[in-house]
Amino acid sequence: MSTRCNVIVQDIDVRRRSVCAYRHTDGYPSCTGEELEYILKNLASQNKLFFENIVTELVLTDGIFEFDGSWIHGDINFLYTITIFSNYTEFKCEAIDFNNNKEEVFTKQFIVQRE
Repeated sequence: MSTRCNVIVQDIDVRRRSVCAYRHTDGYPSCTGEELEYILKNLASQNKLFFENIVTELVLTDGIFEFDGSWIHGDINFLYTITIFSNYTEFKCEAIDFNNNKEEVFTKQFIVQRE
């Protein structure tokens, strides 16, 4: 059985926009969570932790993530939320059970140096 997940990227402070991606397999924090954290750390180290850059990195993952216009796919095991604020970016993972109850797995913050 596949471990499915959704990844929501949302820009709260600037343009209030969001996008949702779906991944059908390997949604565990030890796989998708680590991949997303790597992307965020890499962008933060280059001071490029912006909505467009995060979404571009997800698109460039060789088709691992699907962007099909759906907001949230049902029957997921994990939900990752990347929220961009003016001075930091929050990266959150929640486990989702069969009744759609959420349990926080982790929350991390990346400080953003805006010019």
